[in-house]
Parts: sequence; C-alpha cells; structure tokens
Amino acid sequence: MYSEIINGPADLARAQIQAKKAGILTSITESAPPNNENAASLYERWYANQKAIDDRTPFYAVPLRLKYKYTPAQIALIQKLVEEGSANDRLLTQAAWEKYLYLPPGPRSVSKYGQQLRSAARSLCTKSTLLALKGKYADAINLQRTGLLLVRHCEQQPGELAYMVSLAIQSVIDDELSEILCSSPPSEQNSQAVEQIASSGLALCSFKSAVQQEPALQHEDFLRICRDMNTGPVTDQQKGIYTEADKGFITGLYDAVAAREYGNATEALQSFNDPRPLREKVYMKFHNASDSFGMTFGGNEPDPITIFADSLDFEQLARKDDKLAARTAVLIAGAQVLAIKAKTGSYPATLPAGSVDPFTGKPLVYSQTATGFVLFSVGPPPDLPSLFDWFFPPAKDRRIQFTYPAPPLPAVPANELRTYGGA
Repeated sequence: MYSEIINGPADLARAQIQAKKAGILTSITESAPPNNENAASLYERWYANQKAIDDRTPFYAVPLRLKYKYTPAQIALIQKLVEEGSANDRLLTQAAWEKYLYLPPGPRSVSKYGQQLRSAARSLCTKSTLLALKGKYADAINLQRTGLLLVRHCEQQPGELAYMVSLAIQSVIDDELSEILCSSPPSEQNSQAVEQIASSGLALCSFKSAVQQEPALQHEDFLRICRDMNTGPVTDQQKGIYTEADKGFITGLYDAVAAREYGNATEALQSFNDPRPLREKVYMKFHNASDSFGMTFGGNEPDPITIFADSLDFEQLARKDDKLAARTAVLIAGAQVLAIKAKTGSYPATLPAGSVDPFTGKPLVYSQTATGFVLFSVGPPPDLPSLFDWFFPPAKDRRIQFTYPAPPLPAVPANELRTYGGA
C-alpha cells in the first residue's frame, strides 16, 4: 500500500493516459454563462417560495399521485394550494426553459440544486395528477415535457451525483405517465406522446457519461483539498499541523486514489457494451460491499486507498441504470399496446418488437386479462448486502409492472393526512 502511495504521481500519469484513450475525461472545464441565462437563481427563488406551500400540504400530495381514491374535499384542498402558488409556478417554468443551469464546482452545490430539481419534478407531478383527475389526460401528459427540461439541466452537470438526480427525476416522470395511461381510456395520440417523453428522458440519463466524468471530478476535489492544505485559511489550532512530510504523504495518497479510480473507470467503460453477466462480473471487482458506517460484509477490511477509491460503485449504478431502462421499456410497451387497442379495438396477441427486458435480454412478460392486460420486467437482482437491510428489508417482488386498467384504488391512509408543517 505504501509503495502505491509513494508511486502515486507516476501511477496517476500513466492511468490518465490510458483513461484518455478509453474516452474518459482527465479534466473538466466549465465556463459560466451570463447571469441572465443561468437558471440557478430562478430555481432558488421558486424553491424558497414553494417550501412555505409544502409545509401546509398533506403527505399524500407531495406529490399527488393517482394511487389513492381521493375525496372531493381532499382534491379541493390541493387545488387551492396549487392555485395559491400559480405565480410562483411561473418562476419554475421560466427556470426550466432557460438554456443553462450553471453550478459552482463541488458536490454540495449539485446536492443543493438536486434537491430543488427533485422538488420541482414532484410539483409538476401534482399538477399533472389534478389535470388527470379532471379527465384532461392529454394536458396532464404534456405537462411532463417540462419535467424533461429539468432532466436536461441535470444532464448539463458532470459526474455521478448529477446522474443520480437525473435518474430520480426521470423515474418520477415515468411513474406519473404510467399512472395516467392506466387510468385513462386508450388513446393513440396520448400513447405516442408518452412514448416520446419517456424515450427522450432515458436518452438524457447517461450512466456512460457519469463514468467518463467522475474520476476527473474526484481528482479535482482532491486537488482542492491539497490547495487548501497549503494555502487555505487555518485556525490557530491547525497552524503547523501539517509538516512537509505530511503534505507529501497526503498528496501521494490522493494521487494513488485517483490513479485507482481512473483505472477502474477505464476497465468499466471498456466492458460497457458487454452482455450484462460479463459486465456485472467486471463491476463487482471494484465493489468491497462496504456501507456508510465503514462495515464490511465478507473479506478483509479494505486498505485506505480502496476505501477512498470506492466512491463510484459501478455495479449499483449499473443496476439503477438498467432499472430506469426497464421502467421506460415497460411504459413504452404499455403505451404501444394501448395505441393498438385504440386503433384496432383489440389488444395485440404479443408485444411489439423491441420490447426487451434489460435484466434478462428477453421480451417483457405480457398477458391479457379479463379486462385488459399486464406486462412487466422481472426487475433487478437482489441488492448487495447493506446494514440498512436490518431496518428496511428489501422488497421480495422486484418486478416493474404495468397493469391496465389500474386496479381499484384505496382511500388515503390516515398517516398521510398530516402536513409537513405538523398540522
């Protein structure tokens, strides 16, 4: 391990050469657009105003979904809150349509604005649901096009964290579109709109880009730490804490970590187009099954370089990527079946060509029922072991399913009648 730290600078230089040949970025440069073209301040203003409304919104409506049978009074309450925020919604629309979202460098910035973008996606979901409850299904679907603009703004940010935010937003969009289709009469026009929105969103969520960008982002963070260590402000207690030997060791450690990350990303990217079992085998090589508490499940405790270099969990990210692909495939296949029903008056005997489950490489499972049809993906394999399994047992049924028509909906549970403000 110590020889790896001593050789860190040389190993990093070699790893960057190989990474660059594989298509991985070794530096990320961003130029900020003019302030009047940057959506950041608009999102901030919208989010600050929206929080006051969310505090008075019941749990069942953050966001409002087509999963409960609402009473007229419950719908009227949410409609009233939405109308109160109509002026604020114009800020959100303006922000989404801005060409750029430029964020200051660093994970905290992406995390902050990611929270705002996820909140915006949920707000759009509530408005779509209200439209669907009024029977305005085409309007409800088209409103989700604004959600695509949120995903586009995520796609403009490099790295793993921004990719995760884009996945979360696109999942909200897909789930909302699925519920609208399952609750509405078959319509060729609505089905085509859903297919276009879902496929466009999937194209914006790029796992490959995250892998290409993340090592350079991590290395930039390490370099920032080293710069702060040498020139940054220090407290009286910290003065003199780092000797030259300390600084050399820390710099060597960070270079060794970056070299490992570039090497891992290079190997992962080279297997990107392999069949899933082969790809999974490569990704699992980099996984030490450690959780945020530093506990491990099997094997020896990892060395410091492995702990630092475990920031990009290729296998878990690949599963999330495949899960979004499966959700989109199920949604598009459901839309295509409904389009055929609207056009011909009958459900097709089999799914249209291309309806493939990314987890099996085989066609999605499809069957007709007495009133409609069911289709599904088998879903991802069981999650890798985690300490959280003790508190939140993983779901036994991992299928991603589309059922038409939607089954009878239950009433809103009593525990979701509370508001975020505590009333």
